[in-house]
Amino acid sequence: MAIRITRQEPMVLQFARSLQSLDISAQQREAAMLIGRGFANPQIAEAMGLSVNAIAYHIKQLFQRLEAHGRAELIERVINLSKAA
Repeated sequence: MAIRITRQEPMVLQFARSLQSLDISAQQREAAMLIGRGFANPQIAEAMGLSVNAIAYHIKQLFQRLEAHGRAELIERVINLSKAA
């Protein structure tokens, strides 16, 4: 009889690790982390000390960079980066 133990990495850690491999700005990385935590644009803007318009721009750049069409797809694509590596 054998027992196989696998370690389940929390999604947020997997997401953060995957973000590190992307060639994106520090502000885009921070905005992406906050998206991953479920923050809305006004909450992200407040947390980062930026305008809502600036946050919308950073998120638009992330969507284009990852060819994502929504927040859920963005998160999925970032997580899948670590699985592909």
